[in-house]
Amino acid sequence: MAGDWRVELDVEDHDALHRALDRLRERGVARQARHRLGEGGVISVDAERIFAYADTLEQAHEAARILGELAQYHHLAAHATITQWHPEHERWEPADVPLP
Repeated sequence: MAGDWRVELDVEDHDALHRALDRLRERGVARQARHRLGEGGVISVDAERIFAYADTLEQAHEAARILGELAQYHHLAAHATITQWHPEHERWEPADVPLP
């Protein structure tokens, strides 16, 4: 499984009336991203975010680009951030935090 890098696509929260529609569109983005990233891409969805996991920073940038394009296509206001797994802190850190 890919996992050193993570792209987090935050979908802006909308009022309760639009949440159900947004969930359907988010699932569409995740499904299409899985298809475009291929077998090496790992995608997951939680309540308000879509995650893509990658082995390299370059793959993470490509995943962020694809997720951004798909979110825009599905009319979702969203923002992508890239983080990396910090083995000593055992948590996701911003991409610019140096590793040991």
